[in-house]
Amino acid sequence: AITAAMPAGTGLTAFERAYPERTFDVGIAEGHAVSMAGGLAKAGMIPVVAIYSTFLQRAYDMILQDVAMLHLHVIFAVDRAGLVGEDGETHHGVFDVGFLRQVPGLTILCPGCRAELREMLIWAVQKCDGPVAIRYPRGGEADVLAQYGCTGREYDFLINSPEARAVLVSYGSEVEDVLAAGSHLEARGIPCSVCKLVKIFPFTDGFLHDIERFDVILFAEECVQRGGIGEQLVSCLAERGWHGTFIHRAVDNNKLTHATVPQMKKILGLDEEHLVQDVEKALTEKKEQ
Repeated sequence: AITAAMPAGTGLTAFERAYPERTFDVGIAEGHAVSMAGGLAKAGMIPVVAIYSTFLQRAYDMILQDVAMLHLHVIFAVDRAGLVGEDGETHHGVFDVGFLRQVPGLTILCPGCRAELREMLIWAVQKCDGPVAIRYPRGGEADVLAQYGCTGREYDFLINSPEARAVLVSYGSEVEDVLAAGSHLEARGIPCSVCKLVKIFPFTDGFLHDIERFDVILFAEECVQRGGIGEQLVSCLAERGWHGTFIHRAVDNNKLTHATVPQMKKILGLDEEHLVQDVEKALTEKKEQ
């Protein structure tokens, strides 16, 4: 396990006590942490690099040149992914998806609960042979998402209404808001499906096939809008000939501020209320066409 001056923040202190000879804190040198991981992987070891999302940006060149282009088996544990609230505006982990999805051969996973995080780490260590990034939020799991557990699938429909013309899609902690919006719409007599992405990039053909049957797709993510997963998704759907209404709710770079996560979501339109309004408006416009 390798970190860069954040062993306590990334939860490595217990691991360090148990395996002091297998834990490395390189100081405030994220680039060195990733290059070191590449060297260990080249020697046949399986390093896990635990770094906050906002600080992983400092190591982009090393991720690309020292790990990915050599297709080395390095696992990136991307902590504080998404909105971070009181940690401050410089700590929002909203850029990692934008640059990680450019990295060749890198698989990006995002658990919705601790059970999924455990399974992802096991898969990444034991069954994968290339670079993997597992991104997870600050503050633990939401009770509503924990109850769904881990199915082992790359995506799950948490609500799958056969009459639905609209689907709400998300990943990570934002799934809680999307699920609440979907349940709200269902309660108001508006059939709606909700899909949780687990493997957020690259997309599987099964996922694309299952969502392109909907007339309206709302994609919500705690990530930058330009360069995010939603931008890639609408491009893939267009290539497949999909002509529905795509709504992308994400982070406007100009609206990053110091606020609580619920406050930030309200500002960005990532809360239940705004998501419900978006879907209702899109379905109304579809009906009028």
